[in-house]
Parts: sequence; structure tokens; C-alpha cells
Amino acid sequence: MLLGKQKVMNFNRHWDINEEYKDYDLKVYSHWLVCVSTRQHTLGCCIIFCLRPGVWKYSELTTEEVAELIQVKKELEQVLNKTFENIHVNYCQYGNKVKVFHEHVIPRYEGQKIKLGHIWPDPNPSSLPVWSKKNEDPSLLLKIKQELLVNFEQ
Repeated sequence: MLLGKQKVMNFNRHWDINEEYKDYDLKVYSHWLVCVSTRQHTLGCCIIFCLRPGVWKYSELTTEEVAELIQVKKELEQVLNKTFENIHVNYCQYGNKVKVFHEHVIPRYEGQKIKLGHIWPDPNPSSLPVWSKKNEDPSLLLKIKQELLVNFEQ
């Protein structure tokens, strides 16, 4: 189901971070929230956040949360590929700054991608991505969100 106001309010109450992602939500599941990342390391980067308060490590996830996370990843991989034609996806889970379990989703491309009036480099898709340290322009993030929403099952 797509994100509803009540679910967002419950999520924000427990989420110990600013509202950096409130405009970039893509889909909410029973245990997970998928958002467009404010840092686009490559085109279409997203973040998957655990909705349960107090979870910081993978080892703290329940069996149900892990099972649903697999389904979330499958759907997101299909949406990313249909939308931006990436060749594969990297997942990173650091937990250094944001104190809620989350995974960075980084689509990988063969060379560069030209989309939404930008050139998106991916110089070596078989190696670590170049990690961006700047937030993208909000209007560009909203365009990425709209592109992805077209391919999410409603």
C-alpha cells in the first residue's frame, strides 16, 4: 500500500532523525518504508527503513521483518530496472549516523546514464560506488520519485 498520513505520523514519532525523507516516500509495507535517497550515488538510489522503533541491527529483526524485507527488495529491484534499466543493485547497511535499521539501495549501471536532464556516472559497476556527500536538489528528487511511482504496483 502506498504511504498514508497515519502511518507516516506513527513512523515519524519513533524515528530519531529530521524530516529529510518525508517528501520522498515511495511505498510503505507492514514493516518497511521505502524512500528515494536524498543522496543519489547513482540514479535511483533509495533507502529502506525499518518501521519498528528501536531496531538498529540486522540481528534484531524478526523473522516476519526479514521475510518481508526480501519481498520489498524484489519489488524495488523490479521497479528500478523497469524505470531506469540498471544492470544490478548493491545494498549497504552501515548504521553509523541514522539510529534506525535501514539499507541503502544503489542501482548500478554500465557506464553513465542520461536521464532527467542529468548525466549519472557509474564508472565501475563491479566495484564500490562513488559515495556522494551532497543532497540532490529537492525538485530533482521529486522527479525521480514520480518516475519510480509509475512502476510500483498500486
